[in-house]
Amino acid sequence: FLRGSSISNVGVGVELSSSGATATSANANFTFGDGTSADGLQSSISAAAGGYTVNTIGLDPTLGNYDFDDVNFTGAAHLASAVGGTIMISQGGGIVHANTDGLSADVTTYTVAEADAMTGTLNFAFVGTVDLSGTPFTLDSGQSIIGFGNGASILTSGTVQPVNVQGNLGATGGNVTGNEGMVKSTGSDTLQLLGSNQVRDTAFDFTGGSGSVFTIDQNAAGFSNVGGIVVQGVTVTNVAAGQTAFKVAGLDTNLSIADNNINVAGTLLDANGGAGNITVTRGTLPNSGPAGTLTGGGINLQNLTGTVTIGDGTLTNTGANTAFNVGSTTAGSGGSAIISYA
Repeated sequence: FLRGSSISNVGVGVELSSSGATATSANANFTFGDGTSADGLQSSISAAAGGYTVNTIGLDPTLGNYDFDDVNFTGAAHLASAVGGTIMISQGGGIVHANTDGLSADVTTYTVAEADAMTGTLNFAFVGTVDLSGTPFTLDSGQSIIGFGNGASILTSGTVQPVNVQGNLGATGGNVTGNEGMVKSTGSDTLQLLGSNQVRDTAFDFTGGSGSVFTIDQNAAGFSNVGGIVVQGVTVTNVAAGQTAFKVAGLDTNLSIADNNINVAGTLLDANGGAGNITVTRGTLPNSGPAGTLTGGGINLQNLTGTVTIGDGTLTNTGANTAFNVGSTTAGSGGSAIISYA
């Protein structure tokens, strides 16, 4: 089709799979217009009410190439949903535009209060620097935090355009990259985890914080940790002496803290009670990154009957301070904690 081509007032302007399944996917090299937007959008496709400019449902992204760079669209394209989309959180909410905080595309964000009120199995990601301002963020059981750190990309909610289709079809989702989000928690704890959570590729700056960065309390309302808790690829800094990076209470299930950059002067791990297995290791950062960091002022383990493994870390408390404080097992249990420092 040449520059100036036009399709107007149709149910479907261009159909790329006759049945909406990959079995009938188009397999062609197709250009509508002159294939470039450098001299303006000279061609057009408009859909009737309820119709679609281009229907991409069922298109196999490995078959053919479909170029609509020259096309001015009026109406919506039929695009696949971005399954597993992520809820983005910024300080002020609203649209955060590409190139802000290193973003590769515009993203729609929510405030902390809006996101914290959401229920169900959700993934959250922080954009830019977000200060929780004295109110810890709670991850309900099954909710997780993912991030842009360690070169990770994030699938946003909305719709996605197949990789073999060019032009602006109006997709609202897709894979986005950006700078690692930074979560601050002035005057309070940072996160409360209610079980079966993953926290990945996000930075936590505890400057001015009070209490702990991560709080895991099995007695908290709504706690369920069938799937275990995983903390991986995060950065934790500025936990002062007298404060705690990870505070764990009564945990009878699994907790893994591995492959992170954790460098704190305060207590690295404070675990009291429970028969759960706790692993804290330095490891290697995700996505073929370098060795992680695992440095803390000390570790406090009390009343545990599970297995605790501390791997390749450094404890800095000296002199009158206690680097490794291991107390009794749970009263009357007759059991014993198995503790290794590798």
